[in-house]
This record gives sequence, structure tokens and C-alpha cells, in this order.
Amino acid sequence: MLHAALVWTLVAGLLAAMLFVAHRIRHALRPPPRVPLRPAVTADSQGRKKRVAVIGAGSSGIAAAKCAMEEGFDVVTFEQTDSIGGNWVFREHESHSSVYRTTSINTSKDMMSFADFPMPKHLAPFPERDELCQYFESYADHFGVRKTILFNTKVLHARPRNEDRQWEITHQTNDDEPRTEVFDFVMVANGHHWNPRWPSFENMDTFTATQQHSHTYKDPYPFKDKVVVLVGIGNSAVDVATEVSRWAKSVYLVTRRGAWVLPKYVFGKPIDHTVSRLQQLMPAFLFNRMTKLLIKLTHGDMEKWGLKPKFDPLSSHPTVSSDFLPRIGTGKVIVKPNIKRLVPRSDVVEFEDNTSVRCDNIIYATGYKVSFPFFDDDMKLVDEETNRVSFYKLVFPPNHSNLYIFAAPIVAGVHRAHPAAGRHLPHRGDAVSLGGEGVLRRGAAARSRCHVARHPREGEGDGSPLHRVASPHHPGRLPALHGRAGRRDWRAPERLGPPGTRGCSPARPDHPNSIPTRGTGGVGRRTRRDSLQVQR
Repeated sequence: MLHAALVWTLVAGLLAAMLFVAHRIRHALRPPPRVPLRPAVTADSQGRKKRVAVIGAGSSGIAAAKCAMEEGFDVVTFEQTDSIGGNWVFREHESHSSVYRTTSINTSKDMMSFADFPMPKHLAPFPERDELCQYFESYADHFGVRKTILFNTKVLHARPRNEDRQWEITHQTNDDEPRTEVFDFVMVANGHHWNPRWPSFENMDTFTATQQHSHTYKDPYPFKDKVVVLVGIGNSAVDVATEVSRWAKSVYLVTRRGAWVLPKYVFGKPIDHTVSRLQQLMPAFLFNRMTKLLIKLTHGDMEKWGLKPKFDPLSSHPTVSSDFLPRIGTGKVIVKPNIKRLVPRSDVVEFEDNTSVRCDNIIYATGYKVSFPFFDDDMKLVDEETNRVSFYKLVFPPNHSNLYIFAAPIVAGVHRAHPAAGRHLPHRGDAVSLGGEGVLRRGAAARSRCHVARHPREGEGDGSPLHRVASPHHPGRLPALHGRAGRRDWRAPERLGPPGTRGCSPARPDHPNSIPTRGTGGVGRRTRRDSLQVQR
């Protein structure tokens, strides 16, 4: 078995080297894209500044607001809480979505950084949620975004006006009377981790044990000495299972389809430093083989952990954890197949392997619905059953040329999307086209282009809602986004290596930290990593 693994390693390495050489030659010969740079039309015929409404002041919202400000628009950002950062801000109460108390990111800080505001060097590779929130606060203060934000203000309704193609936004601050304002453009960044998706099991309504969604999970202490059944195998599920298992009597983790569990570090470096680059250089079938081999060398066969996946690594968003499998090894986390039924008027859970267990709590880590409650239902922006959106470039709804949605979830696939990295790129390009000169055209032609523009590897999941969502922020899309933003100096990665500033030169940006944000009328500011004031 080891001999075969070494042979596959040598073969894969040779193929990777050949692909890398071809990649270098192709990009060396390719001329920079010639894209006409069109200034944004920021005022109407009477000289009035066009107004942009940004819904949400999380990581996407503050980036969208910043780029629209730099283009010269009159920006108003609506945030229903009292803080910047969206659900990264921990809250004891459940009235707003938030992470749990001990959350740390499972994507390295280099992949989470904004291009012109990198995270400070003193932060650990995987910062905790409070450090990330301080980073977002610093970003908003540095670029003057905070002055555009109306805190504790909820958007109740957003309606397009047919007569002039503007938008009526009805909002309410605290307990004040609702107000309605008119805007020329709407940028939606309300996130997608706030509307829990519940599973449907037999007898859920008569089951006597406590049932909750991971959305409401905050701390592990209430589960001390209890038997917990946890449904799901995503990143939230394994984090909660790992944490709860240190306090609970036992945790039964339920999975229908298994998982490929990736370590946070490979060869002493964050895994996305290596995997992201290899994914760009390799075809899907080879990358799948390399990822399987990497997992086998670090964790062994997933089947021995009870997690035999029914899909390839590229077909699902990665489960990243260095602590989860050791908890299975201690026997505190027990992997089970899907739930067959909940026995009515009891606390017994029956599994599909014909075993059962009495439990005190069930936690459903089954994901979220993508929804926009302030829009009318007839807009039909999201397929509620599959979470699929059909937007051009996964940002532009085809029937609304002045609506931009940046809350698209992460796509299936290993490190195919990064929650913050590169978000400013589509925002900057869209700010250039806000004056009605954008590439999008309404009607059947635009709808057909929505399908053509999807990532070529999208849709390889198993069809579940978690694997049908999509995001525009894959590094492979950066050339197109740069072209839309009018940048002629875009070039591909110069050499293989960690996708940070060491892996590519400033003239050949590939990683977000190597790409300064600059709108056609913006200041084009870039901040040194050492100068950021994020306190530990």
C-alpha cells in the first residue's frame, strides 16, 4: 500500500511539474487584457449624486460601501445590529446570528484578508473571532466606511420602482417610525448564516429530548455529562462536536455521506497555502487524487474513522479540523449513519444501521437557507429547495440591472472560495458599472449568460442544498473580475508557493494581499501590513 502511494506521489508530482511549466509559458505569452476603462456615472443630469444603499455591514458590506464611496457615490449602509462584522460578532442572546464563543477561522488569515488592508503579521495564522472583528472595525475606520453606517437599523422592505428604475428602501431604527428613502442602486450583503435550515425526521414534533439548531449554540457547558446527538459533518458540526465532547458524556455524530477531513497545517504551513495553488494548476481528476493522497498520508483512510465519503474532495466544501479525528480516537465522538426516525414520545434515536441511543439533546448542524426577507417573494432570487442562485457572475440578478448581491455562499470545492479575500474585486468592478453602463443586460440573453459564467467546476456536489450554492470569489475568476474593473496589470501567479506575498510578486498578483484596490475615481490606497492596529 505504501509502495503504491509513493508511485502515485511521483506520478502526480511529475504531472504537476509539467502543468506548472505549461502554465508559466501560457501566461508569459498572454498579453494583458485590453479592457476599456469606463468611469462610473455618479451623478444624474441635474448634478445630484446617485445614491447607493448597502444592506449589511459585515465583511462584504463594508467592502462594497468602501468601493462605492471611492467612486464618488452617496452611500448609506444599513446594519441592524450595533456592530461591524456581521455574524463574526459574538452575542449571548439569540435575537441576531453570531458565531459561538470560541470560534476561530478555519481559513488562514492570508486568505481572509482584504487586498489593500492585510491582517497584521503578529496575528496567528488562524485568528480567533474577536481578532477578526477588530480587523473589520479597523478596516471600516481606515477607509471612512463607519460614517456611512446606520446602526440598529433594519431594512423592512426593498422595492424597485418601475417608473424610474430606482429603489424604495423602507427601514426602521430601533423603535422609531419606519422611513422610506429612494436609492439608485442597492448592494445586498446580508449574509447567509442567519436563517437555519432544519432537517425533516419522523416524529420530530413529539420527540421529548431537547432539539436545537447549531445556529443557537454558544457554549459547551450546558451539555456537561449529557448524551448529545449531532447531525451534520460540515465545519460547524465538527467544531461543535469537538468542543462538546470535552464536556458531554458522549457525542453521536450523524452523517449521511461521510467527509474528507483536511488538517489545518501541511508541512508546517496553513493548508490553503498549498491546496489553493495546486487546484489552479491541476485538472480536477488529478487534484482529487492529490487531495486524497494528502489526507491518507496525514489522517489515514477516512473509512477507519467511520467517515468514508461518497464523493470526491472537489465535490464538497472542505471540512477542516486538526482536533476532530483525535476526539473520535478517544471514543468521545461516535460516528453514526443517518437517523432512521425519532421514537415518538421518547428520547430514543434510531439510526439506519438498526442501532439506537437515548439522548438528552439533538443539535442540528444542517446549514442555512439563503434568503432576502426584505424583497418581495415574486422576485424569486433563490431556489429555496436547493439554495441555488442564477446571477450573472454570481453577483448580478439578470432582471435587475441596478441590484448587486454579494451574499452568495461558498461554493462546493476545496478552498474554492474565501469568505473575505478578494471580495472587493467584484465590488470595485461593479462600482465602475453602477452608472448604467454595466455588462449586464436584462432579459433572456442575460439569463442565458448566468449559466455560462458559472465556475467550470461548479455543480459537482451530490445535489444537496449545501453543495449547490456558489460564490464568485475563486482565484480562477480574478482575471475576469480585474478585467471588469479596468485593471490592465493583472497577471497570473509567478511561481508556485504559499499564496501570500512570498508566492507572487507585486507586479503579478494572485493572492488578495498582492492586489491593491483602486476604483476609476478612487484613491487606490494600499496599507502596509505592519501598520495595522489590531490588538490581541
